[in-house]
Formats: sequence, structure tokens, C-alpha cells
Amino acid sequence: LLLDEPTSGLDPQARLRFWEILGGRLEEDTGLTLVFATHDLGEAEQWADRIAILHRGRLLAVRPPAELCRAAIGARRKLTIVGRAPFEPAGFEVEGVASVARFGPEVALYTDQPERVLSRLALADGSLQIRIENVSVSDAFFKLTGEVPDEAAALAMPKPR
Repeated sequence: LLLDEPTSGLDPQARLRFWEILGGRLEEDTGLTLVFATHDLGEAEQWADRIAILHRGRLLAVRPPAELCRAAIGARRKLTIVGRAPFEPAGFEVEGVASVARFGPEVALYTDQPERVLSRLALADGSLQIRIENVSVSDAFFKLTGEVPDEAAALAMPKPR
């Protein structure tokens, strides 16, 4: 089964129902293969066994979502700091940080030990917001393609050694 942007234009309830029905069908018929093209990387991450990243006519990677994230980013977790903290890469280069990225007002630190990294940072500004989450296929996409979100100022790059 080949689908192009299957949930584009659907409201959240219809999207969920679509994947419930299709997911049930795929479980019933193990001989059925679904290939779908989507710009919704979260949807791809949730439903795909393997993800192919195509960019400007080139195939950059084909891997299971977790492997894709690990290979592209070099860490499993992301510590995001949001607020008015100045972006000085050297200030975030502490032990355990694989790479640092700035996306507008957010600074993302890619690490396997976010709690430990957070304890090593001197963050005195009480107005900062902090999120710890898994690295996503979106993070891998931006790293592999060299593209960044429109509002981003820099791309995730490995820290200098």
C-alpha cells in the first residue's frame, strides 16, 4: 500500500482514527507493506518501522527511527533550555554533551545524561524553561539535511574537541 501524505488536512480525531484503522489492518495482514510519504516527522516516527530521509533528490538515510536518531545526533536525549540566556556555545560545552544547537530562543544540548549535564550548568536565571525529551526524527532530519527551522539561528553541530 503506497500513500502520499495520508493524513494531510485531517483534524486530530480523524488522524487518530485513520491510524487506528490502518494499524489494525497491518496487524491482521502481516504480508501487507505500507509505504507512506509525509512531512509530519512525528507521525513517521510513531508509525514507521524504517524511515527514509530524502532531501533534494538524494536519499540520506534509511533506518529504524531510534537508530536514525542515534546515528545522526550521537545521543538519545535532548536537554532544551528556553529563555533569555545568551547563546555562548562554550558555556554549554560540559562533560557529557555530544552537540549543541540553537533554534531561535531555544538551546538544545544533545546528551545521554541530561540530568547530570543540567547539574553541571550554572543556570542562575529563574525565568528559564527546561525540557528533557528523547531525540526526535526532526532533530535527525535537521542534522542530516543541514537545514534548520525558519526561526533557527544555527544547526546542531558537534562540539569542538
